[in-house]
Amino acid sequence: MEESPEDRLMEEREELMVSPTGDGQPTLRMAHFLNPSLSSTEQPPLNLSPYSFSSTTSKTQTQKNPLNVSFNGWREPQKNWKSWVDHMCSLHKPVWEKAGIYESILGSVYLIRKDCELVTKVAEKWCPDTNSFLFPFGEATVTLEDMMTLGGYSVLGDSVLTPLPPGKDLGEIREELLQARLELVRGRAKKADQGGWLKKFMISGSRIEHEAFLSLWLSKFVFPSASAYGTIGTDVFPIAILLAKGTKIALAPAVLASIYRDLSLLRKKRENDVSALTLWAPLQLVQVWIWERFPALAPHPNPMRDGDPILARWHMVKKPNTGNVDLAMASSGRCFQWRPYVMAEAHQLIHKLYGETDKWVSVRPHLVEVLESFGRCMRFAELVGLDCIEQYFPHRVAMQFGMDQDVPGKVVFHSDGSSEIAWENYSRPISDAKLYIPSRYFESDVTTRYLEWWKNSNGAKGVVKEEIDCDSDFPPKCTGKIAHTVPSVPPGFPPKGTVKTENKVCFDFSSVPPGFPPNMVSKTGNSDFPSTPAGFPLTIVSTGLGDNESPPVTPIVIGTEKRDFANEGNTPPPTEFINEMKGTQMIDPPSSMSDNGALQSEDLMRSPENKTVSGKDVAEGLERAVEDGNEISGAGNTSSRGEGTVHSRGEKPGLELEARIVKLERLIAGLKAKTLGNRFGS
Repeated sequence: MEESPEDRLMEEREELMVSPTGDGQPTLRMAHFLNPSLSSTEQPPLNLSPYSFSSTTSKTQTQKNPLNVSFNGWREPQKNWKSWVDHMCSLHKPVWEKAGIYESILGSVYLIRKDCELVTKVAEKWCPDTNSFLFPFGEATVTLEDMMTLGGYSVLGDSVLTPLPPGKDLGEIREELLQARLELVRGRAKKADQGGWLKKFMISGSRIEHEAFLSLWLSKFVFPSASAYGTIGTDVFPIAILLAKGTKIALAPAVLASIYRDLSLLRKKRENDVSALTLWAPLQLVQVWIWERFPALAPHPNPMRDGDPILARWHMVKKPNTGNVDLAMASSGRCFQWRPYVMAEAHQLIHKLYGETDKWVSVRPHLVEVLESFGRCMRFAELVGLDCIEQYFPHRVAMQFGMDQDVPGKVVFHSDGSSEIAWENYSRPISDAKLYIPSRYFESDVTTRYLEWWKNSNGAKGVVKEEIDCDSDFPPKCTGKIAHTVPSVPPGFPPKGTVKTENKVCFDFSSVPPGFPPNMVSKTGNSDFPSTPAGFPLTIVSTGLGDNESPPVTPIVIGTEKRDFANEGNTPPPTEFINEMKGTQMIDPPSSMSDNGALQSEDLMRSPENKTVSGKDVAEGLERAVEDGNEISGAGNTSSRGEGTVHSRGEKPGLELEARIVKLERLIAGLKAKTLGNRFGS
């Protein structure tokens, strides 16, 4: 029996496709979409949502009455929590794996340091109508796949509201848990606090130690609530008992529902100029989501060992000085990571799902777990939580699953707030005859009408965008055309202007000390700039050459090797090189780039007329600048990474960037005065 069109999860059709950034010529090809898409006869809505890209709260209003947000669901592991986890894991690992909670319990031992300002700022882009972020470059959201990968939660299993089945044994366990909780309430603390619970049951050998352990884990890390803040909640006892028996519970939709609820609260309260707000969802997952998707906003991750969950990458890392978050988000259209996990082995299901090539897989009556999880992640539904129901629209963010994007169609739910009906709809079987699995290397496109709709319906005009293309293979190789207006200029720089290029540009960020710009490698393979001073601006100017033409290159090595250009018969271009850089927009690179990049710029290497400066003087002067930059920011080792694996990058300079630029300018000015005889300084 063939599935009905309205129930199909995805469809394949020929469409005119274009890059999400609008670069290049549209191509007519076979594309794959998530349903529902707007039909070709329907007119796209004029406005995506009443929520625009920018917050409706004015800057002045925010400064007068800033929103004080308490992230009470963001809980740190207790002192002895890891020891208890290790002990219980040695006894119950097979049960945890069967119940789908093994990775999530291991992830609870890691501490993600709060960057409340970052989460609050990104939440300004949240749209409660669509449960998604409205970024200038497109729509994105935290998905069920993120819950599986970051949180280690299962999308399969019974509802979190499933009652305990009849049975004397299960009933007795629940009564013992209630009695233990009552004893703590009657004790000195006068409440069933989580610290007292841990001391009571940790490595106690109690008959209900496993259920007590899971009750603490659920109360503290999975479903923290206002009614049981810092205590053990009785509503998690049935879940803990079922999990301890190996029953799989779908925690992913319940946790995601609480995250959607709190992001909407945060956006609405800020919009309504409320001074204080308390949130209860585990929003550390949202912060890690931001770090994984926006390399420019992420700190240095930790190296990972085999078997480590992704949260281990961000354990105790120092939050970066992110500076202008709005500009970073607006500038990430080409380098936003739509699929940061497909190359990682941190989550076995995801890693096994996406292969080297795309494929169609037949749907059988009993799907294997990985395919059924895949289908749940990409199907619209209502998410049932302990105390809320939230709508889930993956067809709006199809590129996060490696699918192409069309104008999303309207979804109508019929649960009327009934958790039973909502759960029945969520857990229904996959009706597609076949499922399309994209390659892990596939780069999604959008239909031409989607691009037009997005540009026209969201007030994107005037948004500062960094137009850099990212190739589909990860780490991204940023190439393309740059044409933007410099939004701000550091102190001492010339007035802001416009820099345009038509040449292809590649950046090599494979191994750069913290705070340093990338190495730049010419097409000839020579290292032109193996060590550029921290915060040094990069000038990119038009060469007037074609894509396959290279200008004559005179290497200039800064900070690592001194070259005597006079002896080599070449005249270096330090003066023009410096002047070009001083008036140019600074390009803030993503965290991980290709090892093989090419910089093509004749003007960077051209010697100015009637001006000669010793290459030795330039090298020595810039070496001193490097040393001074190191004194400010320090230096460290970095490592390149594949998509979703270990990577290291320089911290965002933020406020320190200005100081380094100013200091470097003074050094350069002194050097120029010494060599040219024209003294000018700051």
